[in-house]
This record gives sequence, structure tokens and C-alpha cells, in this order.
Amino acid sequence: MQVPTPRAAARAPQAADTRQAPPPWEDIPPDEYVPLSADEMFGGAADDGFVPVFDSGPDDVRIAPKPAEARPSAPVDTRPLPPAIALDPIGFDGEWPALAARLPLKGVAYQLAFNSELTAVDATTLKLSVPVPQYADAAQVAKLKAALADALGKPVEVAVEVGPARRTAAALDAAARAARQREAEQEIHGDPFVQQLVRDFGARIVEGSVRPLADSAPDGAPPTLH
Repeated sequence: MQVPTPRAAARAPQAADTRQAPPPWEDIPPDEYVPLSADEMFGGAADDGFVPVFDSGPDDVRIAPKPAEARPSAPVDTRPLPPAIALDPIGFDGEWPALAARLPLKGVAYQLAFNSELTAVDATTLKLSVPVPQYADAAQVAKLKAALADALGKPVEVAVEVGPARRTAAALDAAARAARQREAEQEIHGDPFVQQLVRDFGARIVEGSVRPLADSAPDGAPPTLH
């Protein structure tokens, strides 16, 4: 009688494949690596129409700002100034611009006096016209009244209205400075030494460098010749 014998539960394992798969970080053996060509590395053909776009321009490129539009020059009032109004009624020998310029005021109160025109006067009141509404502020008028009282030795009333102002201390001062400037330019252009430099050496007077003595720079710089 034959007794069946169990099949061998485990036979000798088959010989393992001696060629093991390389680890994932060595997918391609070094001897099988083929470097990419330049065309494969950098892509296709160059785009001749490519234009780089910069938000603010490369560091080595200066982008010139858009030139400002030319502004029309302010119109110049060439009309003759109104006649002066004497301040005899309040005891001052002169006109309002001369008195306004000597008052020890600052800030807006100074602008009120310097840029106002006297339109009427009597023994107790000055009537002024100013072109800027802020100059007519009550607090500034009060400062002007106090300065006038100190200068005249008696109180005076000041009535200020907003309107055109032409015969002002500011206007007369600007006219005087312009006259001094013209005289200084005529004098420097007529100077024999300057004329010799221009004639013999081709020198020229730089525009804007001529200043009257009263308006010259603090260091007393002379006119610039080139």
C-alpha cells in the first residue's frame, strides 16, 4: 500500500535574477548617458521678432520723462499805475506803498500791507483793496491796524475789500528792481574792459549773471564771462 506523501512545500527557490533594477536615482547608468544638443537644450529656433518688456526699464537704461508742456507766460500789465493818494489826512507825508513797506509785519499780515492798494482815505479810515481773499482775514487786518497805530502814533480804522490792486508796495518794488536790473546790464555791456574781452577773446556775458549792487549775491560774485 502506498501512502501519499505531501508535495514538497517549498522547493529550492529559483535562482534569483542576478540583474537587479538600478535604484531610482540611478535610472540611467553613467556609461549610457547621452548629453543633450544645444538645440534640444535651449528650445527651437530664435524668434527674431521678440521684444523684451520692462515695467520700469533695465537698470542700465535711463528712461527720459515725458517733457512738460510749455506753459504760456503770465500776461504783463503794461497800463500806467493809478495816481498816488496822499496820506495827509492821517498825518503821513507820503503815499500808502511807502508806509506799507516800512511796517514791521510778518507773514500774511505783511502780504496784506505789501500787496494792497489804497483806494480812499480820510482822517480816521484807510480803505484798501487786496487781490487775495485770505489777506482780508479779520485777524490780519487787526495786526495791520496795530502796526499803523504804532507807526502813526494814533489809531486808525482799516477797511479791506477783495478786488484789483495795482498801485501796491509790491508793484512799485518790482518796478524799481527791474529798472536797476536794466541799468546794471547797460553798464556792464558798455564797460570798456568787458567790450575788450568780448572783442579779443570771444567772451560773452552769461545771461542772468548781471546783478545790481543792491541785489547782488551775498558773496559779491561778479558777472560771469565765458
